[in-house]
Amino acid sequence: MEVKLDEAPRLNRVELLSTAAGLSWAGWAVLLVGLSVLSLGVTGFTIDNNNIFHLPILEALWREPQFIHDPFIQSLRYFSSGFWLLQSGVADDDSVLKFFLPWLFVSRVLFFAGIGSWTAMLGLAGRKQVLIFMLLATVGSLLRGTSFAGDGGIAISSFTHSELGNGLALIALSLVWRRAYGWALSVAGLVFFLNIFMAVWLAPLMVGTFLMGLRDQPVSIARLVKQCLPGLLVCAVIALPVLISLAHNPEVGHRPGYDYRVFLLEHWPDHFLAMHLAPRQYIGFGIVIVTVFATAWQLPASVSRLIRMMAATLLMVWSIGALLPFLTQAPLLFNLHLLRSTTYLQILAGLALAALTTRWMTSTNRADSKLWGPLLVVCSVLPALASALVLPLLLLRKAWHPASWLTVSPVALALLSMASLGVAVKIGKEYRADSQIAMQRAEWQELAAWAKTSTPPDTVFLLPVMRTWSGTSLPAEPQRMSDLLVGSEVFVTLSHRSVWVAGKYGAAALWLPSYYPLWHARMVGSLLARTLPERLAYASENGIGRVVDDCTVAAGQVPVYRSGRLCVFAVDPGQ
Repeated sequence: MEVKLDEAPRLNRVELLSTAAGLSWAGWAVLLVGLSVLSLGVTGFTIDNNNIFHLPILEALWREPQFIHDPFIQSLRYFSSGFWLLQSGVADDDSVLKFFLPWLFVSRVLFFAGIGSWTAMLGLAGRKQVLIFMLLATVGSLLRGTSFAGDGGIAISSFTHSELGNGLALIALSLVWRRAYGWALSVAGLVFFLNIFMAVWLAPLMVGTFLMGLRDQPVSIARLVKQCLPGLLVCAVIALPVLISLAHNPEVGHRPGYDYRVFLLEHWPDHFLAMHLAPRQYIGFGIVIVTVFATAWQLPASVSRLIRMMAATLLMVWSIGALLPFLTQAPLLFNLHLLRSTTYLQILAGLALAALTTRWMTSTNRADSKLWGPLLVVCSVLPALASALVLPLLLLRKAWHPASWLTVSPVALALLSMASLGVAVKIGKEYRADSQIAMQRAEWQELAAWAKTSTPPDTVFLLPVMRTWSGTSLPAEPQRMSDLLVGSEVFVTLSHRSVWVAGKYGAAALWLPSYYPLWHARMVGSLLARTLPERLAYASENGIGRVVDDCTVAAGQVPVYRSGRLCVFAVDPGQ
């Protein structure tokens, strides 16, 4: 059954997961849990290098005396996500690594709840359509990984607070569409609490959705104020802790004594500098844009208008971000991460594609349900760049009427089996990759346990060092470094020992710009010391007590400890 939204009234009460879809609340709960488990199988789970910021926060390492003079650890006091403000100091060495998987599961449930809240917005109704749509959203490649031309996380293998914001943003927009403005503002406040810049991207989408609804059904100023005021108050209360945290940061709003764009280029330009994006990113970005508009045109008129408005709004936000480097050096503006708004754009493209595929799969037209729909399913589960096939497929459907032998159930079954096999292969691949990473992380955990018990608390370690972006002007690292670093993000927290520098540490300059010159100097010095003797000499010059390197480069040096590939070498202060 296809709902014509132009004729269907909107839900004026807050029914995010409408039971009109043929699912009870218990049914929705089972569905969301099941899809989240499947999604975790598809994406895998690991603790990765982005968690290098979160692990020390969970144990509040800046309170420990050995970290008083550690500039990176001290900077984490100004990491102004409300989520991590609440989690400060909640874990210890026994529980800290157990924190991430449950929260990744919660973020995935919330993401699919947000997607489920869009079923009516996208013109879908009835149990069959809802189940197909939700399953396609779970396995669709556009709705996982990171976004093109902005590198924003969608459904990824590790937990960060930003992925919690994706589901909440979808819920906020669905509430605006339902004209539940007070609730929408309250949820937007939660997005702000989690991630300020995601709330900035969300705001114009909410305004655009509101204006479209206003055109269809005008509302008086008095009624609008009555609806919005409670939500605004809730939003303000929710946002207050984050604003207070920002107010305590002595560097917010201050322009650093260097060109901030140079720092962004050295550290990670993919979030900020459009002119330095790799060609593959622009190819993928173009495919996402074509996909969202091409699929929108195939959907009912009101749905199409909504999707096209949102896509155009997000392209405007991205374009402003692309122009920023030519207009300003202000950290405050760059830190809005406007290029990362492609996160929402790619989610929008994935949802539009899933909605169109669902409509075709449930169509009474045999060509759509037996051939074109299953072909779209195959396109959906292939790697994201394969979405380039969507537009040719849409054009072919218009120009060619397939023979009757192609529009039969066995053809559909064969295509859907291919898609299912692709998903199964992806799950197996992720499991093997995560298992390998876990083995490498275990070596770092053993090393951290040794360091905690066998070195003085104020010992500083020089770990393998590598750049975060290959196109940077920083010196290139030896080839061995990248593999050695896998799993190293746990070392500082589990050892309670300082690390001299890490490539990811540079992100601290986003919230504490004064850290950049020190990070730059330490990165250059560490990267120029390529051989083990050079690294030991550099460590000696800078008061570093231990050097960690590949055991295969030890030569005549005798390690004081070994964990798998990793060897620890003591530094001679007089070297």
